[in-house]
Amino acid sequence: MKRFVANLRELSERFDPRYVAFKRRIAAFRYPAVRLSDLLSATPEYGAGEAGIERTSVEEPRYIRITDIDENGELLPGLGVTAEIVEPRYFLQNGDLLFARSGATVGKCYLHDTERAACLCFYAGYMIRFRLSEKALPRYIFAFAQTSYYRDWVQAVQRSAGQPNINAQEYGNLPIPLPPREVQMRIAAELDAAYAEKRKADDKAAKLLASIDGIVLDALGIPPLPPPDTSLSARIFTVPARDVVGKTLASAHYLGKLDFGASMFDCHPFYDMVAIDPPESMPNVLPPYHLVPMDAVSAEYGSIERIEEICTGNMSGYSMFRDGDVIFAKISPCMENGKSAVVSTGLPGVLFGSTEFLVFRPKDKRILPEFLHLLLRMSALRNNAAQNLTGTTGHQRITKEYFRHLDIPVPPKLVQEAIVAKVANIREEAKRLKAGALETLSIAQKRIEFEIIGNESSV
Repeated sequence: MKRFVANLRELSERFDPRYVAFKRRIAAFRYPAVRLSDLLSATPEYGAGEAGIERTSVEEPRYIRITDIDENGELLPGLGVTAEIVEPRYFLQNGDLLFARSGATVGKCYLHDTERAACLCFYAGYMIRFRLSEKALPRYIFAFAQTSYYRDWVQAVQRSAGQPNINAQEYGNLPIPLPPREVQMRIAAELDAAYAEKRKADDKAAKLLASIDGIVLDALGIPPLPPPDTSLSARIFTVPARDVVGKTLASAHYLGKLDFGASMFDCHPFYDMVAIDPPESMPNVLPPYHLVPMDAVSAEYGSIERIEEICTGNMSGYSMFRDGDVIFAKISPCMENGKSAVVSTGLPGVLFGSTEFLVFRPKDKRILPEFLHLLLRMSALRNNAAQNLTGTTGHQRITKEYFRHLDIPVPPKLVQEAIVAKVANIREEAKRLKAGALETLSIAQKRIEFEIIGNESSV
């Protein structure tokens, strides 16, 4: 409906026809609606405004930012970051709910679970903390925040002028259907079970993906690196001066370095086998052009997840590449995270990408781009490259020069093809596991939404 009649009292809260039309859906709730503000034990509080810095130990408090929470409201694995100044007032307690208040992720919800976080956590200023009273279970409110109704509410309420935003008062007015406590417990238990299945599948997929480096090394006849010895005697070593000339003085570059020279196959200088940023001419065609931005490359799978069309005629400054090339993020932390991919789009001619990509093109037919990509994605290589970054903090990059000193193994093509095929099967199995877990979670969320909202169309 593009036109409808509204009573004046319906416009008292917000003079917005779309919001009024949305609010009328509350009448269809299966349970009586209450405002989020009526369920709180404390005043909502905005988070800290500190800058994140590297977190090197689980003993340090973890700084939770919007980017540390995935699309399902789960805290991403890893150490994350901390901050120089940590105020106790921002420490999270079990059952605290965080809602993102601005930006593209406005509305994202996170439920803090001290057993799963297993460390002190505090939260950033782009989120608002809500602490509930005994009237409602935090896990039930979190379940409600996964419904399509809640997502529609976010779209209706956020102010679209400039950056999308929902403040604490507006969140406090969020209408929530509140069933009896036993129903809340049943809904929370069903969602918990679905998330447990998802985590189980995610863990299995992560182990499969983590096994790839070992599979490649084993096929090359290279023994895996032993666990790092952090003793003082192990951290004292000497390096010949000739090995330092033209390289970095960072000790980590030389200690525990991956040595492809141990391979059973001949190694060749990287520059002899691969062209870096090969020259390309601007295509003599009219836009739209095909663009691969940095966030379109999966660090998890090492693949291009989407291609955008861009209609501007000025493409100067973008990286240019073709099918069969390998793109590799040169900026930190994208490089360390594994943002790289073999370009295999089926599109003819030149594609464009982020200015922060290095482009690698095999110039010797003895090396396959897919095999080259496996070598570049090795965590040992990326960790070593991280010791050779140049530039100021926050804008550090790996340069072409790093690869000038790199020798890579080049097995026969049949061996490369076998390695590539085995790794491809592992990645497909990992994707299958994660997709199945997401489907299970989605089905559970739809059942829960029907229980909460009573909207049969959502089942």
